[in-house]
This record gives sequence, C-alpha cells and structure tokens, in this order.
Amino acid sequence: LYRSLLFPQKLHEPDAQGSHRYYSPYDGKVHSGVMYTNSGFWDTFRAVHPLFNLLFPSVSADIVKGLLATYEESGFLPSWSSPGHRPIMIGNHAFSLLADAIVKGVGDIDTKAALAAVTHDAHTEAPKAMRTIGRQGATFYDTLGYVPTPDVGEGVSKTMEYAYNDFCAAQIAHAAGDAQTEMAFAKASNNYKNVYDAATGFMRGKLRDGSWYEPFDPFDWGGRYTEGNAWQWNWSVFHDVQGLVELMGGDDAFASKL
Repeated sequence: LYRSLLFPQKLHEPDAQGSHRYYSPYDGKVHSGVMYTNSGFWDTFRAVHPLFNLLFPSVSADIVKGLLATYEESGFLPSWSSPGHRPIMIGNHAFSLLADAIVKGVGDIDTKAALAAVTHDAHTEAPKAMRTIGRQGATFYDTLGYVPTPDVGEGVSKTMEYAYNDFCAAQIAHAAGDAQTEMAFAKASNNYKNVYDAATGFMRGKLRDGSWYEPFDPFDWGGRYTEGNAWQWNWSVFHDVQGLVELMGGDDAFASKL
C-alpha cells in the first residue's frame, strides 16, 4: 500500500513508433497520451507531489496532465485512483496538484481546462456510489459555508479540506485570468472559520441550524473528523496560518495552545 502511495504507477506504454497510449479505467477506451494511477492524494498532496515538482518536473507534468484526462474521461477529477476512482478519504486534492504545478511552471497545463474541472467538482455533489469525487455535502457547503453534522459524516474535516482546496482553485483561476472566479474561491477559502468555536477554542461540528453539535470532547476520535480529533484538526489550515493565529486570539494564545 505505502509503495503505491509513494510511487504512482504508469498505465501508459510506448508503441512501436514511440507514442504513448493507455487503457482508461474510466471510460474503457484506449487513448493517446499518458496516465498514472495508484496515488491516494489525501496522503501525498502535502509533500510527495510538491517534491516531484522540484525533483522530477517532467514526470510530474505527465501526472498532472493525467488528472485532466481523468476529468475528460469520467466527468470528475480523481481523488484516489487505483486504477479507477475509489471511495477512499476526503477532499479535492487534485486541485492542490494542479495549483502547485501551475504556480511552479511545471508542464504546459491548460489553465482554463483546469479551472473548468475544479469549478465543476467544487460545486457538484458526490455520486452516492463514489463519495470521494465531486464534493460530499457540496450543496450545504455552498449555501451554509460549512458541511453540517450529522447530515454528512466527517463534516469538520471536509469543511477544512474544502477551504484549502478552494484556495488552490483560486490560484488556478488567477492563472487562467478569471478574476471573478478567483475572488469567489478566495472568499470560500475562509470557510474553515465557520467551524471554529471561540468558546472552546476548537474546530467542531456544527448543525444545519448553526448551533454546535453536542456533546463535545476535543479528544473524541472520528465522527466529525477524519482519522483524528479536534486537537489535531485545529491546525489544518495550510493556506492561512496568520488567519488561524488571529482566529485563536493572537500569537501568545496560539503558541500557548500549540
């Protein structure tokens, strides 16, 4: 499992003329081009793929182009491909791979196609049979600014992951020259603040009516959180550390809690 997480496997092979072709697990057809699989982005978007952009940019460029091919062939960007879509983990971290490659100038990425893909997935409810593509709780997130408990499981973690993904989408919109969409995604990237409870000092589950889920125990594992609890998820704001510091009461309060 961990070997497959760290070393994405290629589906493509060169033909006699040296052109690459692959069999798509998404539409069952053979296509020209390249595609990699066996990467769970929830585990690799943080460090492994950014490292690929620095050390192996040509490989990373192919991986990222494969993300857009997946969207064309299945209607969604991948979340965990092995070799097709798998209902594992949360978030839209293909957004992160695309944004990181674009801002680092890795590959010749069609930014308008990338923006179309992330915009679609950000506002499309996940299919019931494949809860990890699109967004589970997308309608709630778009209208309330958070994923409510208990309507959707792991609502706190999903809200926080989506907020980071929206930050990534804003970078893609900026590269594509779409200022209006950039502003909308940038605003949504602050949605992590909607699940912060100043009274307890933790990110916690919120009901659809805006009240907090009870009972609350910051050590309670799972439920509103993905593979963690409130103590761990409190810090999961990669894109706005200063905003998180201010939310928690400033430098001294933040450092004390950390």
